[in-house]
Amino acid sequence: MNSRNLPNTLGIIGGGQLGKMMAQAASQLGMKTVVLDPNKNAPAAHICTEFIEAAFDDEVALQRFASSCDRITYELEHLPVPALEEALPRTVFPQGTKALLTTQDRLLEKQLFASLGLPTVRFAAIENEQVLYDTVDKFPLPAVLKTRTGGYDGKGQVRITSKQDVVAAATLLAHGPCLLEEFVAFEREVSCVVARNEFGEKQVYPLFENEHAHHILHKTTFPASTTSKVEETLTTSALELVDALNFIGVLAMEAFVQEDGTVLLNELAPRPHNSGHVTMEMCNVSQFEQHVRACMGWPLREITVYQPGVMVNLLGEHMEGYKQHARQLPDHALHLYGKEDVRQGRKMGHVTFSLQEFITIPSSMYEEIWHVKEEAIQ
Repeated sequence: MNSRNLPNTLGIIGGGQLGKMMAQAASQLGMKTVVLDPNKNAPAAHICTEFIEAAFDDEVALQRFASSCDRITYELEHLPVPALEEALPRTVFPQGTKALLTTQDRLLEKQLFASLGLPTVRFAAIENEQVLYDTVDKFPLPAVLKTRTGGYDGKGQVRITSKQDVVAAATLLAHGPCLLEEFVAFEREVSCVVARNEFGEKQVYPLFENEHAHHILHKTTFPASTTSKVEETLTTSALELVDALNFIGVLAMEAFVQEDGTVLLNELAPRPHNSGHVTMEMCNVSQFEQHVRACMGWPLREITVYQPGVMVNLLGEHMEGYKQHARQLPDHALHLYGKEDVRQGRKMGHVTFSLQEFITIPSSMYEEIWHVKEEAIQ
C-alpha cells in the first residue's frame, strides 16, 4: 500500500455491471480504479484507470492487483475465498471474507438468521438422498430444495409439492449438499439496502419492492408500499446483520412480507444489489457511492429520497422493443452495461423513471417492450 494519507485508488474484483457502476461512482469522487476480471471485455474494463486480465484465483495476479490499490472490494460473492485470503493483506482488503463465506452457502446464511433470532422460513440441511426422504416425511409441503452453493436467478432449485416430487428433486444432490426450505405464500418481496463503514457508522435506505418474471428481477418500486412495522423490523434486522458480520460496504437483504404483515428473511447479497439501482436517480447518494465511501473508510452520507421511482431491468429480449419505443417513453434514465453478447435472460441494462412518469406508460407499449403483463409477474 502506498504512503498517501488519503487513499484514492480502489481495486474492484469483478468487472461486470456492478463493478462498472462502482468504478463510475469512484471516479465521480476523484478516485482511480483498478479492476481485475478474466474477461478483457468486461463492462468495467473500458472505464477503469487500470485493468488486470486474470482469473479470480490467480494469486500472482491478485498480489500485483493488491500492490496497486489502497483498498479493495468485490462486485460478486462467488469468489475463491482461499485465494483471496492468501493473496490480499487485510489492510488493503478490510471487507475480509466472512460475509463472502456466509453468503456463498445458503445453509450458513439461514443459520446466521436463526442464531440472531431473526425471522426466516423453516429450513433443514440435506446431505444426501436418504436424509431428503426422511426430512420430507415430517416437513411442511410445499417446499423448495436448493443447492447450498452456486444458485442465482432461480437456478439450482426444485419445488416439492408432494412426496412424488422427491425423486426429481433428489437429482440436485448430484451437485452437492442442499437446503430444504418451506415454501411460503407472500404478498410482496422487498429488499433492504444498508451501508456500514469500518467505524461502525451505518445508513439504511427505505425499502425496495421487487417483482420478478421468470425468476429474474423485473421491476423495483421505491420506496416500497409497506407498513412502518415492516420497515422497522427489516431495518433493525439489517443493522443487526451487518454488525454481526462486522461488514464493510453495502449489503442487501431480501425478505418476504406475508398478507398478515409477517416478515421472513430470504437471503443476503454482500454488495450493491439490482434493486438498489433506482437510488442513482432517486436519492442524493446512490448505493454505489455509499459502497465506495464505506470501503475507502470515508464518512457515509445521510440519505435523502428526492422522489418515488421505478427501475425496470432490460434483458436481451427487451432491447429491440426498447429501441423501437424509446422516443415515445416518458422521461427516464437509461443505463446500458456494455456487454458484448446480447441474449435472452441476460441483464443488458436498466431504466429508471419517476413513479409519476412510469404510470403514464401505455400498457400496450409496456408489454411490447418487456413482454410481460404487470399482473402476471410472480
